[in-house]
Order: sequence, then structure tokens, then C-alpha cells
Amino acid sequence: MKRIGDGLFAEPQIMITFDSTRSCLFLMTLATAFAGVAGAEPPRFGRFVAQEPTGRAARSIAFDPSSGEVPAILRIDADGRLIGDSSSPIGLRDLESDPDGRVVVTGDRGTFIRESVGEDWRQVDALPGQAVAIGGDSRRIVMIGSPGSESDGTVRAIDPSDGSVLWSRAGAYPGARGVAVIADGSSWIADSDRHRLVRLAPDGVEMLAVGDRGAFPGLFNLPSDVSALDDRIFVADMLNHRISTHRATDGGFIDQWGMHAVVPRQGEGRIHYPERVAISPDGAMVAVLEPFERRYQVFGGLAEGEEPSGASLPGRRGVESHFGIDIDAAGGFLAMWEPESGSVLAFDTRYDIPIHVTTFALGGPPPAGVGRLASIAVDGERDDVWLLDAGHRRISRWMLRTERPGELVFDPFMGRFARGWTYDLLARRIAAFRAESTSPWIEPVDLLVRGDRVHVLDAAGPSIIVADRDLEIEQVIDLPDDLGPVQFALEVDGDEEIVAWVLTDPAAGVLRRVSTDGVVETIPLAGTDVREPHGISVADGRLVISDRGSDEVVMLDGTGGLLLRTGETGAWDGGLWRPAGTTVLPNGVVAVVDQGNHRAQGFDVRTGDWRLSFSLGQGHDKPILLKSSFVDLPEDQVTERPETRKESR
Repeated sequence: MKRIGDGLFAEPQIMITFDSTRSCLFLMTLATAFAGVAGAEPPRFGRFVAQEPTGRAARSIAFDPSSGEVPAILRIDADGRLIGDSSSPIGLRDLESDPDGRVVVTGDRGTFIRESVGEDWRQVDALPGQAVAIGGDSRRIVMIGSPGSESDGTVRAIDPSDGSVLWSRAGAYPGARGVAVIADGSSWIADSDRHRLVRLAPDGVEMLAVGDRGAFPGLFNLPSDVSALDDRIFVADMLNHRISTHRATDGGFIDQWGMHAVVPRQGEGRIHYPERVAISPDGAMVAVLEPFERRYQVFGGLAEGEEPSGASLPGRRGVESHFGIDIDAAGGFLAMWEPESGSVLAFDTRYDIPIHVTTFALGGPPPAGVGRLASIAVDGERDDVWLLDAGHRRISRWMLRTERPGELVFDPFMGRFARGWTYDLLARRIAAFRAESTSPWIEPVDLLVRGDRVHVLDAAGPSIIVADRDLEIEQVIDLPDDLGPVQFALEVDGDEEIVAWVLTDPAAGVLRRVSTDGVVETIPLAGTDVREPHGISVADGRLVISDRGSDEVVMLDGTGGLLLRTGETGAWDGGLWRPAGTTVLPNGVVAVVDQGNHRAQGFDVRTGDWRLSFSLGQGHDKPILLKSSFVDLPEDQVTERPETRKESR
């Protein structure tokens, strides 16, 4: 992602979306900021210049030199469309431009190039792509295959003139998210799940790998993008919430900048989950995309002796930890995970407010080390916790065994590793179950444990896999190819027998109900105003989903009819930011991972009322964080309890 020509930039798309006063101020600020440093050697970055919202979580940005003296920022939106270009392919994931005005994009339908504005897009490769770059000695295109398919981790170099493949390394770096091409035609890969950078020679041969998991300068925690500028490369170090600078020759660490945003929605120099970084060739400016915060920030160079913006730590406001996208509760335990450390957090649910009683596992190599988790499940009958580890492509089972049963104590030794299985083993068992000679590519995204059965949702098939607790296959239900499942829940009858699975399909904006004999029913959400269905639970006969697009929790009847909605965008009790997984507590309260606010919250399934908020070091069931503390409200709107918006029918 990564290069533009010399000069200042603007964003016409922002002029369309936002008021002209703000847009003009944005451009004037940039002009003032960069006029004095254009053409200079690349400075140390970190001086905050501006930030702009992107609406729903954008996928990628790049600088575009084709608009003349004032280049524009190009942006791929949450739906995979290139903003401002209705002729571009859809389902896009990444884009790149070069100083000659060419733009290359990649996504679900392959890789395409546009030679200049107004010309048609031309496909140069059909492999579904996750990341793309253009540059080097021959202006080659290098792309990385898309996760969730057999192309995952494939790195391929393409001649943009005729689409011929210069070299290809099949499945070499699964989970890799970013790529940059440097002047000699070699390329750097952000090998995300292995927390390192890899340099490939112009012929695709691996030259060296640098880095490992950690927070110390020179180490990485899920590097998600890499950009090149002359003799430097710049890395979006996602879970370390920073941008680091390295030598392009050997990857040696030079510098890092960006202060982690501690208070939710904090910006203006503080960075939260950076996923894409774009650098101007003259080193005068950098744009950092933070999809989680629905924004990007623009930074300039630092003067000698100047500290990066946002370097001081703010006061805390009830923030305790980050959490992953899933949550599950069964028996007497609730489990979530902390992505930065790779650790799993278990809470005792015998009380009105879940109480943190142990932390187990840690980021590291298998079998007991954790990579990048995709799902978590609690076996309430046996007090086991199952982990779906997409980073290591493994499923593991841990036992919760306290030395003082029945007592409420924090026990650091409660979690004990029991067993693990690789995705490859599961795929071989699926092939054997089907009497097929070739193992399928699988990409599990969710997992549930009920009774003696383990249920796995596979997005690559797509399919639902049912196995026993030893992961011996008992049933595989193939799903239509156009499904994009993210999470699922079980529906049971009066005898607690499973009758169906209900899946969220955010790309299609619908739910899918799959019966135990494989019949798929689409549950439309058109009349509910749900934008991005994600987490799902079944509670008291209702379908409960989290909407990451509108920051709400929505309760539906079995046909998808709207019963009520609760929550709103905000950081107060009852406010949400990109809510994720959901589960049901023993008292019937629905708990949701309020991911953007670093906590979980509970809502009454019948009324939608806020019931509690909890995190690692605190929890409360009486309002503490009031909306009036965050925004100015008229006196007649200030209430002691969080406001719940309900629409019933």
C-alpha cells in the first residue's frame, strides 16, 4: 500500500461526505503542515495533523497521485468498494498506487489494475487476494492470497503488462496481511500470525525473516501491513498499537511512534489497532487506517527535539483490558480472551456480576501457546474451555480445575492444557468421513460445545462440522458457496434436543437457519435496520444479535421480526462500540463483548434494559458511567439509569 507522487493531497470523497467547512480546514491544515518538509529526507514521524472518520470500518487506504497537484486519498469501504469509482471491481480488500498514476486492487474476485483515471479496470490474476503492492525494478505486482480460501498465504508476483506469473509460493505464509515492494524488486511480507517480517528476493526466494512476538522495540504483535519508502519500511504493528520503522535492507529496527489510545475513541496522535499504513514517497506524511475506530489519522514529521503527539498517558476511565471478538458462558464459568497477550480470562458466573477468577494460556508456540484466537467455547458440564486458534490453525481444550472447589478465590493455576488438534488433522478426518482422497481446505470461524458434541462453523467450505469430544467426525453439512458465516448459535426444542443452527452472514446482511438435515433457510433482516449482524445467541426463545454497524443489540423472533433493540454508539453504561460475540448468563441476562469499550455488558433479553458492565478489575450493576458525563444533555434528558431505546412489534 503505499506510494504516491510528490505534492500535497486532499480527499474528494470527504468533501462529498462531510461539510465543506471541515474539509477546507482539513486541506489548509495539511498544506501548512507539509509545505515546509516536502522534498526533505524522511523525518521521524509522529506529529498529529488531522483525523477523518471513514463511516463503517474501511478496509484499506492509499495515496493517489493521478489527480495532479493535489493527490487524493483512495479508500476501500467496509463493503469492499472503492469510494468514488463505481466501475471498480467489488469485494475488494486492498489497493495500491504508483507514481505513474496506476492503481492496483485485490479482493474476492482477483487482482485488477487501472492504468490511469478514466480507463477500464483490467484483471491480471484470478486468485482471491488479501494484500497487494506495486513497484520495484519492473513495476511488478506482488499479492497475497486471501484468508478463508485455499489461496491463504500464497504469495505471487505478476507482470502487470500481461498478467503473467513471475513466481508463486503456494500457501507459504498463511494469515499474512501486508506486502510492499522495494526498489530492487524484492518484497517484504507482514507475516502476521508469526509476528515477523519476511523479505523475499526478486525471484521469490526467502532471504531473511526478522522479529517475533513481543512489545519490545523491534518485536511485533500481529503486524498487519508494511509500506516501503526508499531505504526504509514502515510496519503497522496492530496489537502493539504503533508504527515502527526498519531498514529495508535487513529489517533492522530504526524507530517507532504512536501512543496507544487508552480511553475509548481517543485519537489525535494516539493509535488504536492500526491495520493499514500509507507513506508518501518524500517522507513528508503518513496516513494510518484504524478500521476499529472507523477513522484514519494523518501524521507529519517531527522537528528536532519534538515528541510525538499524544505521548502523555491520559487518566483511566474504567478501562481495564482489550477483549477478543467472542464470549461464551456455560455451567458456572464465562470465558473471553485478551488478544495482545494471547491469554484467556475465566469468570465465575454464580454471582450477579461475573468475577474474574483466573487467567491462563499465553501467546507462544503450540501446543500450549496461543496464536490468534477466532472463537472460544465453554463446556459447562465438564468445566472445560475450548479454543479455536486461527493463528496456529489448531483447536485446543483446557481444563478449569481449582484446588479449592466451591470457594470464590483467584486461582492462577486453574487453567490446565489438556489436548490439541491441528486443522490439518480435522481436514483429513473430514476427507475420511466423506471417503475422499483429498483433504479440504478449512477455515473454522466459530465453535460451540454442547453435551458430548463439538460444533465447528467452517467459513471456507462453507460447512457445519459436528464431532465428538475427540474430534472424530459424526456429521458434515455442506452450505451454499455464497454464504459468508461469522458466528452461530444452537436452537433446541423442549427436550433440549438440537433442531437447528442459526448463522450470522454480515456480508449478505441476513441470518441463516440450518436444520439438522441440512436444509438452509434465509432469515431476512431488511425490516430491522440491522447493518452488520455479528454475534448471535438464542435466549428465552429469541434470537439475540450484535450489530457492529449500528452499535446495538437486537432481539428478534424466530422469523427475524424485530422485537426490540437496545444500545447506541457511546462509551457510557449501555453505550456500545463495535459489539461482537454474545452469550447468555445463568440469570438469563445476555452478555455482549463491547469490544471498542474494552469490556462486556449485560442486557435484559425481555426489556433490553442495561443490567451490568464488567471487565478484568471492575464490574458494576448500578450506573457509574453516565451518558451525561460524555455528552451535554438537556436537564430533562439526564437520568440515573442508562437510556434504552426500544422498538417492539
